Amino acid sequence: MSSTAGRKFMEELSNLLQKHVSIVTSQGKTYVGTLTGVDTEHLSVCLTNAVNEKGIIEGSGPAAERVQRVFDEFIREKGIKVA
Repeated sequence: MSSTAGRKFMEELSNLLQKHVSIVTSQGKTYVGTLTGVDTEHLSVCLTNAVNEKGIIEGSGPAAERVQRVFDEFIREKGIKVA
């Protein structure tokens, strides 16, 4: 990809930040969520409130809830303020 094409691609990708997007992975899985970050070196993306093609939010359920409780307790014990 030429530097002009690469620059245009990254500009277009940047315009999608904080927008609701649908992502198809190289394994063919589809996720829908808000694009909150892009690793330009590896073209990895970060989605918030992501849902897979079955409508399941990744990281939901009893295990995710337990992890959240442990994390919250850790934050309280360390006295870290979270916005």
